[in-house]
Amino acid sequence: MKSKFNAGFTLIEIIVCLIIISIVAASLVDFLRTSSTLNTKKVTDLRDSNNLKRVMESITADYRSFCQTGNCRWTGTSVPLTQCFSKNNLNTYKTSLKIDQNVTISRKTNVAGDPDVESVSKIGKDDSTIAILQVSVTIGDQSLATLLTR
Repeated sequence: MKSKFNAGFTLIEIIVCLIIISIVAASLVDFLRTSSTLNTKKVTDLRDSNNLKRVMESITADYRSFCQTGNCRWTGTSVPLTQCFSKNNLNTYKTSLKIDQNVTISRKTNVAGDPDVESVSKIGKDDSTIAILQVSVTIGDQSLATLLTR
């Protein structure tokens, strides 16, 4: 009687194994591509958020200095709040903080007579004697706003 000694795999077993490995590899590649895309977005959002905070902290620090001394950092003299924080002055924050992204800084005020600024609606009962300046900073899809009063 002859004994048949089978060693190795058949061709069908090898083909089935390759098909299973290719299906697993395809799903793994798709998963890794999605996760790397999401990680990149989180890093850019964090960078935008950090730059947004830096710009707003610099604006509020200059405003506090303006309130204490009464002088505008840009002119060195006593000027109204809306002139000290004019659109040209606010745009220099981008260059002074070395931010190379698209930064949009907009202003609104309740002070009449400043043609460069949109007007803010009344906030309280009698806010006609209070100068309110709203500064909004937008970087990417994130924005931050603050109200400066004098």
